[in-house]
Amino acid sequence: MSATVARSLGASLRARREALNLDLSSLAVATGLGEHRLAALEAGREEPAVGELRELSRYLFADLVGFDPEEEPEPRPRPQVRTLLRAAERVLPPRTWPAVVEAAEVASAVVELEGWRGLPSRWDRLRRRFAPDARVGDPAWRDGERLAELVRRELKLGDQAIPSMFTLCEALGVAIIETWLPEQVSALCLADASHGPAVVLNRAGRNEDPLVRRFSLAHELCHVLFDRHELNGIQDFDRYPTFRDLRDKPPVEQRADAFSAHLLAPTGAFRACWGASLEDDRGRVAAMSRAFGLSYVAAWYHTITARCLPTGSAPGSGEFRCDARECFAAAERAVTDNSLFEDVSLVRRGPLLQHTLRALEEGVITRSRALELLDLEGEVLDAHHSTWLAALPSDPPKGP
Repeated sequence: MSATVARSLGASLRARREALNLDLSSLAVATGLGEHRLAALEAGREEPAVGELRELSRYLFADLVGFDPEEEPEPRPRPQVRTLLRAAERVLPPRTWPAVVEAAEVASAVVELEGWRGLPSRWDRLRRRFAPDARVGDPAWRDGERLAELVRRELKLGDQAIPSMFTLCEALGVAIIETWLPEQVSALCLADASHGPAVVLNRAGRNEDPLVRRFSLAHELCHVLFDRHELNGIQDFDRYPTFRDLRDKPPVEQRADAFSAHLLAPTGAFRACWGASLEDDRGRVAAMSRAFGLSYVAAWYHTITARCLPTGSAPGSGEFRCDARECFAAAERAVTDNSLFEDVSLVRRGPLLQHTLRALEEGVITRSRALELLDLEGEVLDAHHSTWLAALPSDPPKGP
């Protein structure tokens, strides 16, 4: 690489970074390249290795590996990771970005594999079925209730409790990708043609509780179905607290929380269950939790929006332990919990494992490509290939 090419490439790196409002230190932590090394690359004083360009491509959303400044004015763009991330305290630190980016890359690989296998586009099907809704009224929770009712009518769910949010999302064509993120993060959604529709679900923190997991999936489903116009790039993270502090959250987040509560527990059925209970308020909230698979906190919140109790009411403090977790735990257990797949990293066990093995079986991809996608050694794949195939569904659901 000539000095002129190195300088041109460095200028492109700096332009991409600044366009994304990333500082050198953040990019250095995320890529692991080091701030001084990045500064030297941007200044054109040093030549980048292919591996370094590949890592930078992940965070600058451009194909830097194949970029030739002498032939092209700028690198070819790669699809940005579109997310609405629920973080409890602050913007995710750069050291956590690789986990988010890896999940997005898995989602993108699933979309690519589905195309190679000749499966219909889940994204196109979802867009035809549900249109983005830019209206967020005042109060926003009323819009959440309206959209939840729309989804229930469309899916013919009636007033029944939803047995499994995993099953519902998958039936809608929303891939669920599980991974390990900081404990304060519940989930994020990927809602564009290159990555989605998908929900990245954190297996740590609050989501260890299956009732909270149900609420997280329903919340992100609202974003996937109706808030696609609101989704930001990977450098902009939503960092609002749980729905305990509604006044501190933007309307789009308030609406998603309300959507989640009303999707899991429709107002009419919730009120009927509330009225039939002879317990005190705290016991009634626990009964709602058991009936609809809501956490105690979510059930308490719903008593306000369903107008069972006046605004400001607090029927008991703390979590009321009940048997609702055990009731819904099995239903909300994903394929990733199967010990058969322990040799595959968590983020790759779900839809990526399924489509990779099916594509390999159908001759759509090579064995070396399958090993690359699953990040496995050949002997591991050979030892478990048949067992894994037998334990996986043959194809994704076609729709509810």
